[in-house]
Amino acid sequence: MVRLPRFALLASCLLALACGDDDLDPAVDAGPEPLPDAAEPVVDAFDPPLDEGPPPVDLGPDRVPVFVASGDGGWLAVSCDRGRTWTATERSAERGDHTEWTSFGGIASGSETFVAAYGWGAAGHVLTSVDGGASWAEPDAAQFETAGGSALRSGAAAVVFDGSEFLLFTRGIWASADGLAWSQTERRLPPSTHQTRQLRGFPEEGVLVLSGEAQRENEDRPVGNFVALSEDGGETWIEGTGYDSQCSHPIQHRGDIEMMGDTVLVGATALCRSTDRAATWEVVEAPSSTQDLYRTEDAFYLVGRGDSQLYRSEDGLTWTASGDMGVSPGRATYGDGVHVVYGTADGAQVFAYSDDGETFERAAFETDLEPTGARDITFGWAPSSACD
Repeated sequence: MVRLPRFALLASCLLALACGDDDLDPAVDAGPEPLPDAAEPVVDAFDPPLDEGPPPVDLGPDRVPVFVASGDGGWLAVSCDRGRTWTATERSAERGDHTEWTSFGGIASGSETFVAAYGWGAAGHVLTSVDGGASWAEPDAAQFETAGGSALRSGAAAVVFDGSEFLLFTRGIWASADGLAWSQTERRLPPSTHQTRQLRGFPEEGVLVLSGEAQRENEDRPVGNFVALSEDGGETWIEGTGYDSQCSHPIQHRGDIEMMGDTVLVGATALCRSTDRAATWEVVEAPSSTQDLYRTEDAFYLVGRGDSQLYRSEDGLTWTASGDMGVSPGRATYGDGVHVVYGTADGAQVFAYSDDGETFERAAFETDLEPTGARDITFGWAPSSACD
């Protein structure tokens, strides 16, 4: 949840995405205490996932399609065969919302590279793969050192690909062309962004979309969730009118942002729609509260909370049932003509795939790792040698 390159996990329920309490106190349950307004809160950009993947593109024989899912504990599941089979690895057995390997930061893909971000309320990590998820490297931590300490000392809020570079939102906004060498930028989030609940990149539209939260009322905005859009990689931000805070509550645990053309959808408890790049918003009727959103070349898809039914819409306004995924879904995406969903079934973690968005089949996935839940899943391309 890019899905186009682009958008918990308690072991007791296998999928904290679907376990988040609607009544949770976001100031307590979604991250560390925010900085006071005078301390330039936009530097603290903490909390959410990511979910992205481009449409089918003929890139020749030198690249192969790859799906990657990210979860707590540095858990990464990879499919190199269009979602048919999956393998998983992890960095830690620790699970939960406030650890160094909490995966609110999500995963992004671009330039045949995957970058995953971890950590919330604890020292964070960045993992980068240039071989389709076959191996992962952690960039040199020294490059994140600042006068105040490591930029990752409280974790990583989000990572996106904007079409030319990766952007990491942590203490400050950092940029990298390859996911390994990072440098701090002068870019900032909108004023009074006390928490970043989710942040998505849409390279095809040249846009970043932020779901943020103000936790103290001031002259900038009232307390609550808001959405802002950037067309210049986070240099400046546009905020529209008519947005309903319930559309992104609690989006850090469930819900998503999706975009096609000039139409933007933000869904969680409610579903908000903009047809003018976030300048104006309306609340629209949704078939279900939103667990996840993704898109294909010509339609939006909505994954409902606790609902195995998948829904399709060409305009984000009128929805029809598309197919039964056969799982209690957590995260889903699309790429190279394939719909992929992660969820639970019969008490186990499972993946399912579909070539038409209507009929789903269970993927092959066996793991001895402790249960987690994919907070994010993305699609991208990798060198053909990665899947040999």
